[in-house]
Amino acid sequence: MNDVRVDRSSSFEVNTTPSALWAILTNTAAYADWWPWLESGALPDLTEGARADVVLKPPMPYRLHVNLEVVEVAAASHVTVVIAGDVGGRARLDLAAAGPDATRVTLDFALVVQRPGLKRIPGAAAPVLHLGHRIVMAQGRAQFLRATGLTSPEADRLRRHHRVTVLAAGVLSAVAVGVVSLPRCRSAGGMRPWPDGTRVERPRTCRRGSRW
Repeated sequence: MNDVRVDRSSSFEVNTTPSALWAILTNTAAYADWWPWLESGALPDLTEGARADVVLKPPMPYRLHVNLEVVEVAAASHVTVVIAGDVGGRARLDLAAAGPDATRVTLDFALVVQRPGLKRIPGAAAPVLHLGHRIVMAQGRAQFLRATGLTSPEADRLRRHHRVTVLAAGVLSAVAVGVVSLPRCRSAGGMRPWPDGTRVERPRTCRRGSRW
């Protein structure tokens, strides 16, 4: 079975310095106020060795239970987090000065689906996981800018990208749920005789698929 991977890098600019942005990001207790897909739990402090268990609920037919561990921190520069649970891998946030009062934010993810139920989804449904991740990040980015009062010169592009992603995710999610819910059938195998000697194929047995 092939791994379902999410390897992505995204970047955007905000109108504040790296140190000022870092001061906002270190208030991880406030993330629940602007990240709508954080269903339960609190993100770990941005200090090496900090851990937390959280549940993420993107607008898709699944939830993700994950453990987060901060493994590398450089204040106002970068932070790396190891992820385990329903998905495993690493995430890294980098901040770089992009002018006197501007910061380039870069997010890199390298994730592999670990939960058996998600690993068994049909190949055609795998893009739903990718889109779910993109929506979680895009919506969180938009909500973060709104909650902090920061702006981005790329705001219009980010909004257009988010709208297209949500539309595509809605379509693919509906298709994937339909595919997973289709009956799975198998033949009982062999032939069976009727009383008059006629031989007929044994009937197939079917069961309904389950949600992820």
